[in-house]
Amino acid sequence: MKAETKRKLFEAWQYCDDEDKSTEFMLEYMQDFAGVDLDCVINFIQKTTSEERQTYIHALANER
Repeated sequence: MKAETKRKLFEAWQYCDDEDKSTEFMLEYMQDFAGVDLDCVINFIQKTTSEERQTYIHALANER
């Protein structure tokens, strides 16, 4: 997976968590935002560890 795609998926996932969006919305939003299909989103969610998510969240917070 390209780094840009991964960044977009993390960003979309975090947005949905921050805004308390439904799972259905989150899956659609991640697909649209990153320009990938549902299989890619599901694969990304399944393979992403909690530590990877925390690292991304901290990096995003430092950018703001």
